[in-house]
Amino acid sequence: MTGRLRIAVYYNVGWGGGRRWLYECVSRLSAYHDLDLYCIDRESIGPQYPDVTEFAQHAENVAFHDLPQLPGKFAKPLKLPTMLADMWRFDRASKRLAERIDARGYDLLFASIGGYTEAPLVLRHAQTPSAYYCHEPMRILYEPEVPRPYNQRPIISDLRRRWHRFYFGGTMRRWDAEGTRRAGVVIANSNYTADYAQRAYGVDALVNYPGVDIDAFRPSDE
Repeated sequence: MTGRLRIAVYYNVGWGGGRRWLYECVSRLSAYHDLDLYCIDRESIGPQYPDVTEFAQHAENVAFHDLPQLPGKFAKPLKLPTMLADMWRFDRASKRLAERIDARGYDLLFASIGGYTEAPLVLRHAQTPSAYYCHEPMRILYEPEVPRPYNQRPIISDLRRRWHRFYFGGTMRRWDAEGTRRAGVVIANSNYTADYAQRAYGVDALVNYPGVDIDAFRPSDE
């Protein structure tokens, strides 16, 4: 790739290490390319810091509010209808945002940290050439639960496992894999993460970004 590109950057991350990574990434990209930033914010609590929008030509922060749920951790199974509805609503919001990004004719969609899934759901719908920076596969989907022989309530643990298998192991797992595989290029933050992504998603991730031709970012239908 040569010359300045128009890049749409999608993210969904609040405070913490992920936000600091985003700031460093966006600040360095902006020295070479023109960036527009997009976020679907599940917890719209005002400006997040560090403020990444200072590096953008244009920034859109779309507020997304979860449906009201029953209080208490023991009511989790009763929350299932609203949790599933929220996941589908978030996917629809991601599709609408992807359509806006496609209509604006960017050279590249650069996405990382998704919201409900690890891979941004916007990648499932966007036709813009894309790159996905994978910090890690969604561990709750691919790693076995740590055994707890000291657990005094095995029945509760078994119910929790069944709940997680049902909620995380169905549509969410499929969407997370689709988002990853749809990206034209997957970039990993380490050799370990690249190997993990290969085992989880069957994709070959780049550990270092070696200047790939823009055609390599074309979305895949596989």
